[in-house]
Amino acid sequence: MIYKKNADLKEYVFEVLIMASSIPNEIMQILRDRELTPSKRLLAYAMLVPGLPGDPAHELMCQANLELGKRIKELINNETIEITGMDKHSVLNIKVCV
Repeated sequence: MIYKKNADLKEYVFEVLIMASSIPNEIMQILRDRELTPSKRLLAYAMLVPGLPGDPAHELMCQANLELGKRIKELINNETIEITGMDKHSVLNIKVCV
């Protein structure tokens, strides 16, 4: 809300106070923690408050990763590929079974 007059400012402050009073105490403690950086506070808030809208770019990437995982699972089930291990850089070792 953008305020232009004192009345608008009072209304804005009132809305902020109502919003703050609806946040559980545990989450408010995290938001007030001065040892956390603002980005860490925001991350903690996002983790603890369900139902926040997601970032569309993140949602698309998540969906693409899920589809990739389903495809890999299908290839494993069809015995087309086999995961034989993982190297020290967390790269999967894959054997193609033809």
